[in-house]
Amino acid sequence: MNSRVTPPPLPSAKPVVHRYLSPTDIRALRDLEFHPRRMTHGMFSGRHASPQRGQSSEFSDYREYTPGDEMKNLDWKVLGRSDRLYIKTFEHQAQMDVYLLVDASASMEYGRKGAVSAGRLLRKHPEAPDHGKIDYACRLAAAIAWLVTRQQDRAGLGIAQRGLLDFLPARGTTPHVFELVDRLDQLHPMHGSGLALALRDLALRLRRRAVILIFSDLMDDGEDEILLELRKARHRGHTLGLFHVLHPHELDLPDFGEVLLTDSEKTSREIRFHAPDIREAYAERIAAYLHRWHEGALSLGVDHLLAPTHRPAPDLLREFLTSHGRRS
Repeated sequence: MNSRVTPPPLPSAKPVVHRYLSPTDIRALRDLEFHPRRMTHGMFSGRHASPQRGQSSEFSDYREYTPGDEMKNLDWKVLGRSDRLYIKTFEHQAQMDVYLLVDASASMEYGRKGAVSAGRLLRKHPEAPDHGKIDYACRLAAAIAWLVTRQQDRAGLGIAQRGLLDFLPARGTTPHVFELVDRLDQLHPMHGSGLALALRDLALRLRRRAVILIFSDLMDDGEDEILLELRKARHRGHTLGLFHVLHPHELDLPDFGEVLLTDSEKTSREIRFHAPDIREAYAERIAAYLHRWHEGALSLGVDHLLAPTHRPAPDLLREFLTSHGRRS
């Protein structure tokens, strides 16, 4: 008698754990939402008001009839009551595109455990805490991508390294989010960012208005060029935000004693100094640098948020998203 042989059970698939988007990270985001400051354009169903007009959308307002308007949009009840011609206007509900532009230059590796040191302490000093700028930027970007797609909008990615190194068009599915996070996980910071060029190329690829969020230490020699490209992107109708990612050592120079620093992007440049001798002057310079960026962004209508890597990412996101929503 033939007996049916039961095949052995298949091994259960191990859950994929993403470094920048863990289950704990997702739980921390459950009460947050991302809202645009300005109206977005689009023909897709969503929850964001678009200035485009059409009959298949929600009623918005009335305006007086002008020659050339479609008669089907006339409000005949208003005509009967007032003997005046009024047109109904409607708002489309547009799906929002959010692009995350992450700086993957060599300077963004500072503070990362196991990274090539940007300097050499000439006197013994405790090892710096693990607050890598690139990891913090990627964690923020991954969290926002998750929020955006959870609310049925679309997230895309750009990587800035000597210009636009990588580009992932915006989509709104969960598999797409994890592809985006996988690309962040594979980043290797090196070279310069070419942030102005990356922003220009990204903006030129976009077919409609979008929200563009930039995650960078802004340690690029082309400061004026970056501001110019921000201005151009704003002129094209994009909404922009700058997450200014800096390590605690960059915000408040520690008492390293004597140190030899090497420029992480131009290794031929070195400087040797005694930290206590320059701390006060350094504090003035970094304060002026941050003020210059904040005022420059503000003048263009661009959000600028200092993102120190020792601050818990959920707290920073909550501050940004709450204030972002209030200005909507």
